[in-house]
Parts: sequence; C-alpha cells; structure tokens
Amino acid sequence: MADTPIRLLIVDDDEAMRMACRRVFERSPPPRGIAISEADSGEQAIEMLRADPFDCVLSDYRMGALTGIEVLAFAMKNRPKAVRIMMSGFGSPDLVMAATLQARIHEFIEKPMTSQELEAVLKESVLERYLKLIPPPANQPT
Repeated sequence: MADTPIRLLIVDDDEAMRMACRRVFERSPPPRGIAISEADSGEQAIEMLRADPFDCVLSDYRMGALTGIEVLAFAMKNRPKAVRIMMSGFGSPDLVMAATLQARIHEFIEKPMTSQELEAVLKESVLERYLKLIPPPANQPT
C-alpha cells in the first residue's frame, strides 16, 4: 500500500484551473507519489470514476450538463472512501449545504483563491488523510 500513489481526479471545464490544481501536487508530491487524472466535464468524470478507483475527486460546481454535486454524489456512491472536494466561484451557504447533503463533501473551496490557499486546502484534505495510512520507514522508530 505504501508504494501505491494517491490517485487524484481533477474535474473542471477550465483548463487553467485544472493546471493550477495539478501544479500544487507536482511542486511537492506526497511521499508515496501521486497519479493525477483530469476531466473537462462531469460526463467524462463519471466515465473515469466507473473505470478507476480514485482516492480523491476535486470538482468544480458549474461545468455544463452535470454539476459538481452530481459528479461528487456519483463518487460518494461508487467510490465511498474517496475524498470529495468541491470548488466554485458561486459559493453560497445553500450550495455548500446541498453539496454536503447530496455528496457528503469533505471540503468546499471558494473561487477565486490564491495558489497558497488552494495548496493549503488540497494538502490538508488529501495528503493528510493518506499520509496517516503510510507506515513509517523500517529504520525509523514509531
């Protein structure tokens, strides 16, 4: 398990946003590595979630035919252990509540955000959960 990279799916119709998220993890990858996949629509994300066991799904809210809530709700039902994070530039308490109730999101990120804010939330949400699962190296005391 310690050798298996964290599998992250970034879902956003904005290519620049997908790249910003990717850069956060490429700058300082977790010790066990990270495998990043991208989807530019909710439909593509659903197909990818059907095929691959992602550890984390980071999805925008507004993307076209399917919303981020629908994508993350699908992830909740089909990949229940996956960390689910929603991003939106249209954040409101009602949206956060709907995402929490329908998709059991772990985090909500309001756009626009600085790269430092994005990095802090992503690392806390994703890396901290999975770093706890990594056993210490054999030569270190526990």
